[in-house]
Amino acid sequence: MDERIESEEYAKVSAALLSEAIQYRTVSYDNMSNPDFPLDDPLYDPFEDFYKRFISHRFPKFTETLTLDRFNKHGLLFTWLGSNSDLKPTLLLAHQDVVPVEEASLDDWYEEPWSGKIEDGFIWGRGSFDDKHPFIAILEAIEELLNADFEPRRTILLSSGFDEEIGGTKGAKELAKYIISIYGETAVILDEGSTQFDMFGSSMVGVGVTEKIRMPVTIEVRTPGGHSSQPFPHTAIGIMSEIVVGLEDQKYNTYISENHPILSLLTCAQEHTENFPPYLNWLLNDRLEGNIPPEDDDILAIEFINSVPKYLQSAIMWSLTTAKSVNIIEGGIKVNSLPEFVTATTDTRIHIAETTESTKKRTYEVVRDVAKRHGLKVIEFDNTDPDTPNNSIRLYANILGETPRISPSDPTRNIPYKVLSGTVRSLYPDGRVIVTPVMTPGNTDTKWYTSVSKNIYRYSAGASIADSANMHTVNEKMSAERHVAGVGFYTNFIRNMDEADV
Repeated sequence: MDERIESEEYAKVSAALLSEAIQYRTVSYDNMSNPDFPLDDPLYDPFEDFYKRFISHRFPKFTETLTLDRFNKHGLLFTWLGSNSDLKPTLLLAHQDVVPVEEASLDDWYEEPWSGKIEDGFIWGRGSFDDKHPFIAILEAIEELLNADFEPRRTILLSSGFDEEIGGTKGAKELAKYIISIYGETAVILDEGSTQFDMFGSSMVGVGVTEKIRMPVTIEVRTPGGHSSQPFPHTAIGIMSEIVVGLEDQKYNTYISENHPILSLLTCAQEHTENFPPYLNWLLNDRLEGNIPPEDDDILAIEFINSVPKYLQSAIMWSLTTAKSVNIIEGGIKVNSLPEFVTATTDTRIHIAETTESTKKRTYEVVRDVAKRHGLKVIEFDNTDPDTPNNSIRLYANILGETPRISPSDPTRNIPYKVLSGTVRSLYPDGRVIVTPVMTPGNTDTKWYTSVSKNIYRYSAGASIADSANMHTVNEKMSAERHVAGVGFYTNFIRNMDEADV
């Protein structure tokens, strides 16, 4: 089996499978997260086709052997029952949905975004990296294990949500509830996440051991309408614009808190990389000895960001601060009518040493100051009054998922992490790669699985940071070579966890 997966013939088969998967437009739009949005809406048709026409046809042994339970119609839980029910299951996560493609961006794509075209060693298209690469790699791995007559002792679960990109409230949330009701706890959870990257002269692979809390905030501005020939000094859109500028100008500190995984990454790099910078080495030693407190914009964090290659700086910086961006704004219905109702939605990813309450307070402070300038009332986050009067600004917060924990990452003490890091190293020649815990800057479906396992890890199998460069934007693509490496990873990880004493 291993020789087959490593063959040129199989590489073509594997690339073709990912290519075909991309052609199913399993898009989740924000309005689909509405609790009242019907699960039989035509927007869900591609999800049904993806299972019925693709998964069940291309992976016959997988479909025949594993049992399938559905949740909210499109959430899929596949179970490969092990022979020893005393062993806690291995739980693999991968979501079916992808983000939309903006019509205005179509001319910027090198290849048609739903073509799945295989060109220059890459499979092109929306979802090629996020998240059809791991999903298809898992399906391929299990199909190959079945073809090789592998019989697991440990039950293997593949949980696939259909709304990860819009919060996971209908998919992952319900899947997690069911899994914990049946199994209580799993031995390990592995989801999408970090990748391979180069740092200080060495090759490293990050394993996400935690992630930020995600809190979208919606702001509503209500003002009287009227004819545009007799405008007010500031319309609702103008007032909202002031709020947006205020939020974007608001600064959050960049720092490495005591429990931050970046501190583990630094100590790992200090010990194992070839060219760890001397000044960074001095700062890190001072920090470990308690001479540099982790407050404000701490010098260790800033120096670390400035020491790494530019392509890593953004990911590291946003791991060390709260990220807030205004991504949706709506208002106005006619060019000669003053807008009466304007909304803006921010996506906030909170530093692991900060809280939802402290973050809401900072948003409120910006809104309060704008409201005061314009004589408007502020209706705060926790106000349950359903009425929103004219000349007011209202705030809503939606905290998605459970508070993440930091999973253990000491391979001498934690068997699942030891298995994972060892399996990762097996992908590289002579195991010459440094596996390190990191913070995953984005959110994953694991936010709903905090109670399902103590060992939750986020790793995009076989992938390089170059593969993640264009996710959620134009020219998303996945290396064909690294995709098939992901297949090999999952076959090994499943077998290694099956033998593990956990």
